[in-house]
Amino acid sequence: MTGALASTVPLYLARLQLNTADRQVQRDLRYAHELHKTVMSLFPEALGETPRASAGILFRLEPGRSGPVMLVQSAIPAHLDNLPVGYTTAADQRSLSPVLEWIDTGIDVRYRIVAHPLVARCVPGRRRSTTVSLEGEEAADWWIRKAESAGLDLHGGGTGHPVPVITGRNIHHRPVHFDGTATITDPTALRAALLQGIGKGRAYGCGLLSLAPLPPRN
Repeated sequence: MTGALASTVPLYLARLQLNTADRQVQRDLRYAHELHKTVMSLFPEALGETPRASAGILFRLEPGRSGPVMLVQSAIPAHLDNLPVGYTTAADQRSLSPVLEWIDTGIDVRYRIVAHPLVARCVPGRRRSTTVSLEGEEAADWWIRKAESAGLDLHGGGTGHPVPVITGRNIHHRPVHFDGTATITDPTALRAALLQGIGKGRAYGCGLLSLAPLPPRN
């Protein structure tokens, strides 16, 4: 994807400062499926059988000075007016399309992602493998592999730290927060990772990759 073509790809990021005194916010923070429903309410209903994927909707919760902040990324603008009254204390939205333009081989970046490291393993006595969440060094190794596939050469490995478990009806994700610096090795793969997300649990707050360029090295 050339810079000219990248500039034609729409990408938006909404930043929502959540009001923790609001009952619906409290409910959404407890139950992943309720938070998912609130995020999806910001977008049109007629998006086909896979609306989240069709609109490239990804989101992430992260701490802020005034309480949790939710970032919502999408290929179409979010309708922030659809949020319940009192759900946020501040909300704004901007285009992320310029990020797709400056991505190029050799550029150093700072990255951030909350992802759910998983692997399928055979369990003695069972015919089928089971999926298990990874922690510690195994989670770090998982992220190194995923980052490489996404066109990033990490600086100093893939150390991460656990964040609160995401729970809800039939939902139990053990996400890990990874951040650090890296060098871009494959712009096409990186743009795809930004647009599509990385790993499992993307409907419930995992997989959103954020990038910012670092100053050129001397």
